Amino acid sequence: ALKSVYYQRSTKSFVINYSHSTGTPMGMYVASHIIKLSLKHQIKSAFFYNIFGLRFYKKKKFNKAIHYFLKSIKQNKNFMVAYYNLACTYSLNNQKSRAISILQVMHRFWKKSKNRSALYFLRKARNDKDFQNIKDEKGYNNIIWNL
Repeated sequence: ALKSVYYQRSTKSFVINYSHSTGTPMGMYVASHIIKLSLKHQIKSAFFYNIFGLRFYKKKKFNKAIHYFLKSIKQNKNFMVAYYNLACTYSLNNQKSRAISILQVMHRFWKKSKNRSALYFLRKARNDKDFQNIKDEKGYNNIIWNL
């Protein structure tokens, strides 16, 4: 699925098409292109930091991915995809308690504001292989199965 992102900075503007499957050769090319454009135009947004994090996540450079997911969340506290990606990365990096705490934050978003994006990602976590190593943890099951 392709999406378009429109960015305008002063008089410069461009449209970026990107693919969700950044693991494909074309997707990696597009991700690299997005990074080059955003650095050139000094874009600082939750969306772009999340894209940077995904690039490092795909390369299994989890500490760098975590860095960018945290920056994404700092830019937009309601950007649930960055929380989800951060939880996945913590889990894969064997930082189980941090992964669970991020899922708890998402659960609080759902309970407090009925944020549909939070609910979507919490349900997605039930079958995501990234959480395989924390599926037996008590905190994980309390969050994921009590929606």
